[in-house]
Amino acid sequence: MTNIYPDTLQFLREVKENNNREWFAPQKHRYVAARENIGKWLGELIAMMKQSDDRILTNPPRGVGRIYRDIRFSPDKTPYRTYLGAMVFRAPEDRNCEFYIHFEPGNIFAGGGIYMPDSAQLKLIRDDMAYSTKELEKIVKKPDFKKYFGEVSGEKLQRAPKGFSPEHPAIEWLRFKQFLVLRSFNDRQVLQKNFQEEVYKTFQAARPFFDHIDRALNFKE
Repeated sequence: MTNIYPDTLQFLREVKENNNREWFAPQKHRYVAARENIGKWLGELIAMMKQSDDRILTNPPRGVGRIYRDIRFSPDKTPYRTYLGAMVFRAPEDRNCEFYIHFEPGNIFAGGGIYMPDSAQLKLIRDDMAYSTKELEKIVKKPDFKKYFGEVSGEKLQRAPKGFSPEHPAIEWLRFKQFLVLRSFNDRQVLQKNFQEEVYKTFQAARPFFDHIDRALNFKE
């Protein structure tokens, strides 16, 4: 079992303090090592997840993100991200929730959901939630869900979405524009031997919620 190395986090701390090309150039080997460390760790996690969920993609087109920022149209010209993100995908990749692990010292978390649904996806999700509220409430009240995530987060509309009454019993769910769950870890926890297992438990706790969203996204009229 691969652990996250102390220098993986230390490198990211130093990037935040020295976000310039002059510092980065002689440190690039540490970036390569950090990305390989997380990549190997992620591969083992995916294999573990695949054993209980055959929708997990074992050879995803994207895995560990790159550290280089696209600064062409950004007022922030710092060239590097101060984090590395790792994605886990489930089939069908373009119509489901995604699982994500964020490696940033002082802001490390695992979770996911659907971050930027388009209007068609939102309609499918809301139409489903409008009649499946009781089912959804049972999911988010499960002990592991409450323990790891507390509640669902994400941006919300100020008012009822078009086509729904402000008095609808599911109005608090229907106002969501994003559907996200998040479990935070401290830097010390990430370096422990059981971190991979804890992230796996996080996915298992999130999976019923993901399945609920995915059901709506994969609905075919």
